[in-house]
Amino acid sequence: MTASGNHLLFSLTVLLGPADLALLLSGCGNHPVEHRGIPSGAGGIVAHAAAGEAAAVRRSLAAGEQAGARNSHGETSLMAAAMNGLTHVCRLLVRAGAHMDDQSRRGNTALILAARWGHFETVTVL
Repeated sequence: MTASGNHLLFSLTVLLGPADLALLLSGCGNHPVEHRGIPSGAGGIVAHAAAGEAAAVRRSLAAGEQAGARNSHGETSLMAAAMNGLTHVCRLLVRAGAHMDDQSRRGNTALILAARWGHFETVTVL
């Protein structure tokens, strides 16, 4: 593991606690790498964030959609981008005011979703 990887694991351990980190990482690497779509009920900025469409996210924000918009399952646009490893979209949403500590109905945050799916570059943004 690289020095930056060790730093990330240390940071996650401090943030989540050792037991939660172990639980979180136990699922890493067990999932396919392809794009993880957002369940039905998604539209607008959440769907654009999930697809990595940064220009469409910018247009949605300019049209008045909130950076923290949610789909019918309680997932925010930031969570949608984070679970798909779309670091550039996560940066855009955070700068636009998305709350990194918002939780889905299942209690997940964007940080937890990014780490669970193995998107460690995205984790560093969150």
